[in-house]
Amino acid sequence: MIDTRDQFLRLVCDELKISPLDVMSKRRDSRTSMARHLIMWGLHQYTEATTTQIGHLMGRDHATVCYGIGAVETNVTMPYHKEARKVLTLIKQKGEDLQCERNEKRVG
Repeated sequence: MIDTRDQFLRLVCDELKISPLDVMSKRRDSRTSMARHLIMWGLHQYTEATTTQIGHLMGRDHATVCYGIGAVETNVTMPYHKEARKVLTLIKQKGEDLQCERNEKRVG
């Protein structure tokens, strides 16, 4: 699961041009928080991890993870979140690729 987190972290940080260290830090500016929430959402959607496990991976508690997931699901539809929607599409593509890889390993 750490590998999945790192892949989502790289993807989001590359797209938003922010530092992975900032995302994993305690920074609370809107851009960093958005990146963190998108990663949490991706982990929630494309792994079997609990919110507590995701929180541990992200250095947060489960309530923060629940808030972040909810923020993505409600706010990403807002017109001013065009950038977040683009990143969300990339996360969905990456998540589906990861699921296919996992399924191939199980079968093979």
